[in-house]
Amino acid sequence: MMRPISPSFEGGADSSEGSTDAGGKLEAPLPLGARSATLEVLGRSYTLLVGHLDPLHDAPDGGVGGLQARLRNLRYYSGPIDGIAGPATRIALGIFQHDHQLPADGEPGDATLRKVEEIHGS
Repeated sequence: MMRPISPSFEGGADSSEGSTDAGGKLEAPLPLGARSATLEVLGRSYTLLVGHLDPLHDAPDGGVGGLQARLRNLRYYSGPIDGIAGPATRIALGIFQHDHQLPADGEPGDATLRKVEEIHGS
């Protein structure tokens, strides 16, 4: 479903209007140095923090916090972003894997991480 959107960035200096694509994806350029953006969808405003996701690779927690955050953004995980691969994280990951035709073992293997990056966008 195409939805009208109106993103604006820090202080409203830059803004644009557009729509999501048929899959619900929005792509919009961000001004260099942007730390947040406000997204308006159907009259509701959402503040988006730019660059606030932990990495999936080479992180002190093995990328678990970044994985949890991405799974939350994709609506698979609702627990805390604590960097601990506990039961809730493994269940969410297993459901994600099942939905994307991957072996549903709840483990963050290379193929699963690539798919999370592909679907999430980073």
